[in-house]
Amino acid sequence: MKISKQKLKQIILEELEEVCGVQAPMQSHCADDHEASMAKADLSRLSEYAAELEQMIHDGEELEGWVQSKITKAADYISSVKHYLEYDKLKGHE
Repeated sequence: MKISKQKLKQIILEELEEVCGVQAPMQSHCADDHEASMAKADLSRLSEYAAELEQMIHDGEELEGWVQSKITKAADYISSVKHYLEYDKLKGHE
């Protein structure tokens, strides 16, 4: 039996809610809305973590190479998505 990715996500979320009492933020029955709400929840958490890290890291502090690398990659990934969506929305309005 083959299960779609969306159906598997739904099953996992339902199990988490039932077993752990964890409720996914803004669950939706529409696949597109669900994916958007999941992305927004991830971005919200990312924003919180970034603000906390900004406070934790002091000017002039030495960071290990792997730490700096992860921060650089995360910034690059987010930047790429932002610019892609800006372009995509701009192109859609032409």
